[in-house]
Amino acid sequence: MPDNVRTTYSEPLDVFDAIEAIEFDIVETMGAIGEMVKEHKHAVLNWVNYSDFQKPFREWSGITKEAMMRQKLAFNSRIAAMGDIRATLIGGESVILKRAEFQIRDINHEKQELARLLGFVTEVLFLDAVVYHPKSLTYMKVEDYHIKRLEF
Repeated sequence: MPDNVRTTYSEPLDVFDAIEAIEFDIVETMGAIGEMVKEHKHAVLNWVNYSDFQKPFREWSGITKEAMMRQKLAFNSRIAAMGDIRATLIGGESVILKRAEFQIRDINHEKQELARLLGFVTEVLFLDAVVYHPKSLTYMKVEDYHIKRLEF
């Protein structure tokens, strides 16, 4: 697998035409990784210093930084031990998840735009992954919302 993947997945333009076909139960669709996302959201929503998440990372309290970093590292270690995972992307493409890591995205990151608008943060760890598409023989970068289902 190449160290630097330049191709980024683009979801089909008509993906939202069949929105009812997309399963929104993350544990059902992403298995063990979905459990991690659910655990993380629970931790964020019940965090004692929840107001930290309304600030840039550099302004978070030490305990918040440490807890989120520890959770990120623990999750990434568990994912690394899983090896290759068969997956389906939201456009229906069958791929192999080759590498996946959670990244911290604070309130200033573009992925937190909705949180900034609503004033309500539900997560600060987001999954970035690299998949291999056997039909086109290409590696692609994908984000968590591009993954329709993981097959363990």
